[in-house]
Amino acid sequence: MAYQEMGLEHSPLGLVCMNSWEAGYLSTAQSMNALVDRIRLLISCREMDEAGV
Repeated sequence: MAYQEMGLEHSPLGLVCMNSWEAGYLSTAQSMNALVDRIRLLISCREMDEAGV
């Protein structure tokens, strides 16, 4: 789910996604960091929903 929202793609250089301006690609390390950030955001939103906040 998070990887689909980010547009994570497999390339010869590894897993990559577009930068926030969609002007170029992030490196694999940057893409993985962005994926982790997105997963954390989704988890925190889910926890808030379950807590009724």
